[in-house]
Amino acid sequence: MILSKFNQSNPMNMGEILRKYLLLNFKEFKKIEVTSPGFLNIYFKETFLKKQLTQILLLDKKFGFNKTKKKKKKNITLNLFQQTQLDLYTSDIVEELY
Repeated sequence: MILSKFNQSNPMNMGEILRKYLLLNFKEFKKIEVTSPGFLNIYFKETFLKKQLTQILLLDKKFGFNKTKKKKKKNITLNLFQQTQLDLYTSDIVEELY
Protein backbone atom coordinates (compact mmCIF):
# COMPACT_ATOMS: atom_id res chain seq x y z
CA MET A 1 0.00 0.00 0.00
CA ILE A 2 2.96 2.28 0.57
CA LEU A 3 4.10 1.63 -3.00
CA SER A 4 0.69 2.53 -4.37
CA LYS A 5 0.66 5.78 -2.42
CA PHE A 6 4.19 6.63 -3.59
CA ASN A 7 3.29 5.83 -7.23
CA GLN A 8 -0.21 7.34 -7.03
CA SER A 9 -1.79 4.07 -8.08
CA ASN A 10 -4.48 1.68 -6.90
CA PRO A 11 -3.09 -0.90 -4.37
CA MET A 12 -4.58 -3.78 -6.36
CA ASN A 13 -2.87 -2.53 -9.55
CA MET A 14 0.45 -2.24 -7.72
CA GLY A 15 -0.03 -5.75 -6.34
CA GLU A 16 -0.61 -7.05 -9.86
CA ILE A 17 2.52 -5.30 -11.14
CA LEU A 18 4.57 -6.82 -8.31
CA ARG A 19 3.03 -10.25 -8.89
CA LYS A 20 4.01 -10.22 -12.57
CA TYR A 21 7.51 -8.97 -11.81
CA LEU A 22 8.15 -11.57 -9.13
CA LEU A 23 6.83 -14.47 -11.22
CA LEU A 24 8.99 -13.41 -14.18
CA ASN A 25 12.18 -12.93 -12.17
CA PHE A 26 12.09 -15.58 -9.43
CA LYS A 27 11.73 -19.29 -10.14
CA GLU A 28 11.10 -20.18 -6.47
CA PHE A 29 7.43 -19.13 -6.50
CA LYS A 30 4.68 -21.60 -7.35
CA LYS A 31 2.04 -18.88 -7.55
CA ILE A 32 1.25 -15.44 -6.22
CA GLU A 33 -2.23 -14.13 -5.51
CA VAL A 34 -3.17 -10.48 -5.10
CA THR A 35 -5.86 -9.91 -2.50
CA SER A 36 -7.60 -6.78 -1.29
CA PRO A 37 -6.33 -4.20 -0.41
CA GLY A 38 -3.21 -5.15 -2.45
CA PHE A 39 -1.60 -7.85 -0.32
CA LEU A 40 0.43 -10.61 -1.94
CA ASN A 41 -0.09 -14.25 -0.98
CA ILE A 42 3.08 -16.02 -2.08
CA TYR A 43 3.31 -19.80 -2.51
CA PHE A 44 6.75 -21.39 -2.85
CA LYS A 45 7.55 -24.44 -4.97
CA GLU A 46 8.06 -27.62 -2.95
CA THR A 47 11.52 -28.15 -4.44
CA PHE A 48 12.62 -24.73 -3.14
CA LEU A 49 11.22 -25.42 0.34
CA LYS A 50 12.88 -28.86 0.49
CA LYS A 51 16.22 -27.37 -0.54
CA GLN A 52 15.97 -24.62 2.10
CA LEU A 53 14.94 -27.04 4.84
CA THR A 54 17.80 -29.39 3.91
CA GLN A 55 20.29 -26.52 4.17
CA ILE A 56 18.88 -25.52 7.56
CA LEU A 57 19.15 -29.09 8.86
CA LEU A 58 22.70 -29.51 7.53
CA LEU A 59 23.87 -26.27 9.10
CA ASP A 60 22.23 -27.19 12.42
CA LYS A 61 23.39 -24.65 15.03
CA LYS A 62 25.35 -22.67 12.45
CA PHE A 63 22.17 -21.69 10.61
CA GLY A 64 21.65 -17.94 10.79
CA PHE A 65 25.15 -17.35 12.15
CA ASN A 66 26.99 -14.53 10.42
CA LYS A 67 30.77 -15.03 10.38
CA THR A 68 31.59 -11.38 9.72
CA LYS A 69 30.70 -8.94 12.45
CA LYS A 70 30.65 -5.91 10.13
CA LYS A 71 27.44 -6.83 8.33
CA LYS A 72 24.08 -6.23 9.94
CA LYS A 73 22.06 -9.37 10.33
CA LYS A 74 18.56 -9.40 8.86
CA ASN A 75 16.15 -11.79 10.49
CA ILE A 76 13.40 -13.15 8.26
CA THR A 77 10.80 -15.47 9.70
CA LEU A 78 8.73 -17.55 7.32
CA ASN A 79 6.08 -20.07 8.20
CA LEU A 80 7.04 -22.58 5.50
CA PHE A 81 3.83 -24.56 5.74
CA GLN A 82 1.38 -21.72 5.22
CA GLN A 83 1.13 -18.92 2.71
CA THR A 84 3.58 -16.13 3.39
CA GLN A 85 2.59 -12.50 3.21
CA LEU A 86 5.27 -10.16 1.93
CA ASP A 87 5.17 -6.43 2.49
CA LEU A 88 7.51 -4.44 0.24
CA TYR A 89 8.47 -0.91 1.24
CA THR A 90 10.67 0.18 -1.66
CA SER A 91 9.78 1.40 -5.11
CA ASP A 92 12.85 -0.13 -6.81
CA ILE A 93 10.87 -2.97 -8.37
CA VAL A 94 8.15 -0.67 -9.70
CA GLU A 95 10.67 1.80 -11.14
CA GLU A 96 12.41 -1.06 -12.92
CA LEU A 97 9.17 -2.01 -14.69
CA TYR A 98 8.58 1.42 -16.22
